[in-house]
Amino acid sequence: MNDNKEVIEKLEKLEQQVKELIAENSALKEENQALKKFIPIIELDFTQKTGNSLVAARIKTVGDILKRSGKIYKIRNIGSTGAKEIAERMANLGFTDFTV
Repeated sequence: MNDNKEVIEKLEKLEQQVKELIAENSALKEENQALKKFIPIIELDFTQKTGNSLVAARIKTVGDILKRSGKIYKIRNIGSTGAKEIAERMANLGFTDFTV
C-alpha cells in the first residue's frame, strides 16, 4: 500500500512539472512572436517591387506590416501578387491571423 502511495505522489509531481513546462513553453512562444515583430522587412526577401512599395509606405519591420493587417491593398503599388507574397511571409512567421 505504501508503494502505491509513493507512485501516486511521484505521478502527481510529474504532472505538476509537465504543467509548469507547458506554461513556460507557452510564455516562450509568446515572447518569440513578440520579438518577430522587430524583424526588418529587408530580412524577409521580398521581391523588389513589393519591398520598394513597403519602404515607400514607411514600413520597416514585421510589426509595421502587422499594423496594416486588412489594409495591405491600400499600400500604393501592392496588387494581388504583392499581397499574396506579404501574407505568405506573415504566415511563415506564425502570424496566421494576418489578413491582406
